[in-house]
Amino acid sequence: MLSELISYRSGLQPTSILGVFSPHNTDLDQDVERDLATPIQPSEGLKAFSLQELTKEIKLLNPRRAPGMNLITVQMLKELPHEGLLNLLYTGLSKKMDGI
Repeated sequence: MLSELISYRSGLQPTSILGVFSPHNTDLDQDVERDLATPIQPSEGLKAFSLQELTKEIKLLNPRRAPGMNLITVQMLKELPHEGLLNLLYTGLSKKMDGI
């Protein structure tokens, strides 16, 4: 059925098209396997920072920047109340502000 459809639509022999669109080799490369097994997080701890440093950095963020994968916008961070900034500082979410 598929070969008849290919012949009808393209005017080509099905074997020529099926040969072009054959699946690629699915064997994984050893380097890729090793890279995937390597931890992403840095082994050393991140430097601690203060509430004032966090507030200063948030003020410096570009408000027109698109949100990251966490969907947190710069405007959301700038409008956080004091309690929200403390929560951000002490829960470690500030480490995950990727893309902002």
